[in-house]
Amino acid sequence: MKISTKCHQRTILFLISLLMLTFLAPSTSFAVVKDIRSDSTVSSPITYDGKSLKINGKRTLLISGAFHYPRSTPDMWPQMLKESKSAGLNCIETYVFWEGHERQEGKYDFSERYNLPLFLDLCQKNGLYVILRVGPYICAEWNYGGLPWWLATKPGLVTRTWNKPYMDAMESWVMELGRQVANRQISNGGPIILVQMENEYKNVAKRYGEEGQKYLAWAEQLGHRAGFNVPMIMCEGASPSSIETLNGNSVWKRIEELHKRRPDQPAIWTENWVAWYDIWGEKHHTMNLRVVIPEIIRFFAAGGAGMNYYMWHGGTNFGRTAMYLGTTSYDYDAALDEYGLPTPNLQNLKLMHTFLQHNAGIILEGSRSPVQSVKQNGKEVVQVCSVNRADSVLDFVFNMTDSLKTVNMYGVDLSLQPKGVVAMEKSDGSFKVAYRSWDQPTLLPKVNLITANVCLSWTTRLDPLPTGVSGAAKFKVVQLPHNMLAETRDETDYGWYRTSVTREKAGLITLAARVSDRLSVWVNGKFIGTVPDRLPENRKLSGPYLPADNDAKKFALQIKVPLVAGKNELLLLVSTLGMIKGDWMIDLPMSQTQQGLLSPVYLDGQIINQQWSFAAGMVGEHNRWFTTGGAKTTDWKPYVKPAQLSWFRSSFTLTPKEISGDPWMLDAEGLGKGMIWVNGRNIGRYWQDAGPQRYYHVPSAWLKAGANELVIFEENNGTPQQVNLIRRHLTMEPAIINN
Repeated sequence: MKISTKCHQRTILFLISLLMLTFLAPSTSFAVVKDIRSDSTVSSPITYDGKSLKINGKRTLLISGAFHYPRSTPDMWPQMLKESKSAGLNCIETYVFWEGHERQEGKYDFSERYNLPLFLDLCQKNGLYVILRVGPYICAEWNYGGLPWWLATKPGLVTRTWNKPYMDAMESWVMELGRQVANRQISNGGPIILVQMENEYKNVAKRYGEEGQKYLAWAEQLGHRAGFNVPMIMCEGASPSSIETLNGNSVWKRIEELHKRRPDQPAIWTENWVAWYDIWGEKHHTMNLRVVIPEIIRFFAAGGAGMNYYMWHGGTNFGRTAMYLGTTSYDYDAALDEYGLPTPNLQNLKLMHTFLQHNAGIILEGSRSPVQSVKQNGKEVVQVCSVNRADSVLDFVFNMTDSLKTVNMYGVDLSLQPKGVVAMEKSDGSFKVAYRSWDQPTLLPKVNLITANVCLSWTTRLDPLPTGVSGAAKFKVVQLPHNMLAETRDETDYGWYRTSVTREKAGLITLAARVSDRLSVWVNGKFIGTVPDRLPENRKLSGPYLPADNDAKKFALQIKVPLVAGKNELLLLVSTLGMIKGDWMIDLPMSQTQQGLLSPVYLDGQIINQQWSFAAGMVGEHNRWFTTGGAKTTDWKPYVKPAQLSWFRSSFTLTPKEISGDPWMLDAEGLGKGMIWVNGRNIGRYWQDAGPQRYYHVPSAWLKAGANELVIFEENNGTPQQVNLIRRHLTMEPAIINN
């Protein structure tokens, strides 16, 4: 919050927009509240200007890390937050996950992994501020971008714009969130210092135009009505009266332009993309410190005031929470790994954090000279940026090339590593080296994988095909195209479609349809195959959302099926891999997303005009074979060679001592595609046929002393015989020092 004559113009714009909203708002309730930013009678622990945030009157350089509470278990939070503080962070950033807190409309959950109040209290206990990114659209590679599935089933609802059904639902949620956590703002003695409404709106701003901008202003005001009175931020597309922040893997070049547009606001980097997320069928992404560290130092040297790692701790997409095509692991090669252990990245970044915080005063308050080029033989060798405050000088020397550079600065010979940065500080009239970006601590953590002393003996059970009167659930007649979300309620990945066709003669026929996401086909009870082998992340290029036409050649999925003369029963299984995370994935508003058979089904280009029926889920899901009680309802057989739609079950015994200590993971070697449960808890999807993930987090909190149960549902014909439980043992080993 800023109380200054510099904000009068913004205050006037804000009040005008507020009056417009009051008269134009739909029947959604709208209460005009006091704009505390322009009220001199309100004192706040948080103020700001163009240089930095001020917390309790003191300029504070923010070094923050993204840490999403549902992607780990509450027993992990205290140690990871302690590690974060020790590594030099003074702030934690987290999104708020509406999708997890309100899985069913009007029923709120703030327990276990969704215990946000507890998470905030632990941040405060560890001396960490919090940036709370409410959204409620958050992206985050989370199922439906963090929005609850049921929004997609509401008639007339359009997400993220001036739309009454959406605004009604969003208002109910945000007001409930305020009741839960608004009392944990710094103004009430809590850790929350900034609150973000909406998220990266410029990605959809063109689609929604003026209606979208009106909605954006309403979203900010909704946050205030819910009780959030700390400064509001919006990243990559902001309302006039909020702090605009930056996202990307390199943002320092944008600071000058940002300050020209918003001179009274600090430059805050809400998402420093230090690596990237993984999707099925693509390579694993890693962090390159040689690139990351210079970008961070360049940001602060250029006038940055606060930076947040995305991610600091990535964690796990447990259950079915991953976005469409997202892997179960959200490790991100982050400083704290998926299992909560510190990595070499953390230890190296800690050195930089110590340097930055030691020089926070001059970085935030100093004046900057233009970047100068140091040349040798007419060619640029390095770039230098100077920051001055009184008699203190801090020079940053950047080697932006991919080769070693040697230069003499102020009488000091410097050899800069490729993409290296040296910081030099002036003291007692002379310069000395204060930091080098390639410096390392003497010891670095190393993880060793140790096979647990656990013997897994498997039993098996096939999930019966829903033929005749048996099957997953009661079939209902549907019309194609069909959005199965209304029936599945996003509680299963699977939907069955059934019909029969009569042929005059036998033959191999091309079956084609638009499907979300994979299609498996049975003809007369015989498995034919599954298509496709891989899926693209950008769905708009791949069929399910292309304009309708009668040309089967343009359909996304095609498969050859053998039909007999006479009657043939067709059984189609649609298998999904999560909901989309944003409009751009389908080139339509998110609210138009669909799952299931999204077109008629064609045989050699001719529409099947027979009646179709639909049933959601697998028999094993309905009967909860993944739980102890549910497993007793069916007859498990000794392990046999697997077939499609197999369930595997094993048990193992642990002592309390075995459960504690090193984190647990499951090696899914030999499996194909499906899901895994431990003691009835879904640890996530696997797709070993596609990669890149092999190991899956088994939280210690989900294990128990005595008998434990492991259940796997295998869609393809993978085998569990190579599956093992693994411990991750951390040791500290000498680092290789580069001088």
